[in-house]
Amino acid sequence: MRKIIALLFLCASGKLISGQSVGIGTSSPNSSAVLDIQSTSKGALIPRMTTAQRKAIINPEPGLMVFDTDKRTIFMYQSPQWGQLSFINNQLGQLMPRTASDGEQNNYLGKEVSISGDYVISGAVQADLVPGNNQGAAYIFHRKNGDWQQQVKIRASDAANDDYFGFSVGVDGDYSIVGAPGNTGTVTDQGAAYVFLRSGNSWIQQQKLVAPDAGISDQFGYKVSIRGSIAIISSNLDDVGSNVNQGSVYVFTRSGTTWSFTKKITSTDGAANDSFGDDISYKDGLLLVGCPNDNTGKGSAYVYSEYSLPPWGLQQKLIDPAGVSFAGFGSELSINANHAIIGQSGSAKIFAKNNLNFWSIQKTLSLSPTDVYIHGDYALLSRAGDLSTPGTVQIYGRNGSNWLLSRTLTDPEPASASMYPNLFGRSVAMDGFNIVVGAEGKYSFQGELYFINIE
Repeated sequence: MRKIIALLFLCASGKLISGQSVGIGTSSPNSSAVLDIQSTSKGALIPRMTTAQRKAIINPEPGLMVFDTDKRTIFMYQSPQWGQLSFINNQLGQLMPRTASDGEQNNYLGKEVSISGDYVISGAVQADLVPGNNQGAAYIFHRKNGDWQQQVKIRASDAANDDYFGFSVGVDGDYSIVGAPGNTGTVTDQGAAYVFLRSGNSWIQQQKLVAPDAGISDQFGYKVSIRGSIAIISSNLDDVGSNVNQGSVYVFTRSGTTWSFTKKITSTDGAANDSFGDDISYKDGLLLVGCPNDNTGKGSAYVYSEYSLPPWGLQQKLIDPAGVSFAGFGSELSINANHAIIGQSGSAKIFAKNNLNFWSIQKTLSLSPTDVYIHGDYALLSRAGDLSTPGTVQIYGRNGSNWLLSRTLTDPEPASASMYPNLFGRSVAMDGFNIVVGAEGKYSFQGELYFINIE
């Protein structure tokens, strides 16, 4: 403390001791420096902050330097803007790869991803305790000082063969949910979903959720989503009345530490083999449910409102007016308060909602997507690559009612010399300015995740 006080005194006295240099660790500071720090065992730390905090500095002086924890490099203010000292980190703005600490071939990490703040969850649907048993697992990664590292591996407390735990995943704050559509309970392959709660660096299973009317091969847990005290689970092969494999979606609500079944949602115009619930997205009180086999495979998607009277009423059924049979509109989708993106073979459609809660097509994107995601003013469209074509993620930014391509992420390690495709872009998700991309084919289907901050 006395050294710090002395240093502050010397710095404050600079105007009085004109022309002198201050030395730390040396009695002979360089005459060209105001402050000369010398050490053989320690370094100098400059202020560390996120990109948002850096940009919030009021009236920065040219020459001001900080370490940006999101970009993982030093930035200097060069009026009128910040400039990066990119030689510090040659991976700046590039994708950061991460694998599971105990990953093995055919685990399929990256098939599904979900992100919330500083946490990402991804399933490894065929991770085995015994080779070939397909119990499955999920991995949670945590971001600290801009770096993503595996925090924990989670499994079902009652894991069994062919559960396919990790087939679907979701995370929101301190809660995560994992689907296991192959789980057998009272009947074979009825499916289940598991809710986990974070406690420090651990994620503890809070409850196993099952359909109250579970049936054989319903695949409850095919898709999952969690927001606050609401969990949404799809059962895309559920039989509804006499309609085999029509599909349904279940809503569960948390009170304290207990999750209870609230409502079952089915399409009022459903038919056999619709696969209602093939994909779901729940955000901002809106639930979007894909039904890709509807109308001889032209497909459709249904928007439900949590805040309707009664809750979870149908707001609108969305279709592609130019849709063709077997295009599978609704096979991948994402929604927020005012926009939705829905994929099909050959294209994706961005819908906008007006003040009367009516949805209409705002933009058509010409790419056959493997996954889609919408967040704020960004729309993501991924296409998993093969052995000859690297996977990509297209990032669109909204400008009024128009959506413009702002950046394309490309598989940094194409699989041209491999026997297996990397499948970079198999899944994609975004929160804030952080994007996670799944590449389930990497390393003979061990799988890999890629992280990037685009701010």
